[in-house]
Amino acid sequence: MPTQATGEEGTTQKNDPATSAEDVDKPAEEVEESKEAEQGEADEYYTVERILEETKEKDGSIRYKIRWLGYTSDDDSWEPAEEIEHCVDIVMAWKKQKAEKRAEKKAEKKAKKGT
Repeated sequence: MPTQATGEEGTTQKNDPATSAEDVDKPAEEVEESKEAEQGEADEYYTVERILEETKEKDGSIRYKIRWLGYTSDDDSWEPAEEIEHCVDIVMAWKKQKAEKRAEKKAEKKAKKGT
């Protein structure tokens, strides 16, 4: 998937969950219209504002919780690392922030042991 990143923001596609379970009770015409609308939405790109969290899946893959630029926390979503790999500045800023927090915690532990 083509993505791009400039400065502290990156552009990527936002994954939307499938809605097939919701389509069960709809007439066939509504289902087709819904699918066409979803296809149009799938081609939209969203701008990553920042990474909020990181998790490692059982299979070893990394997923990031993303805040989308111009959207609220209600729209945050978990995205596979490969979906935002072109947002280099954002991923690097996240990794730097994580390392700084880890160093702060280590220093706090060391300070507690010393007193």
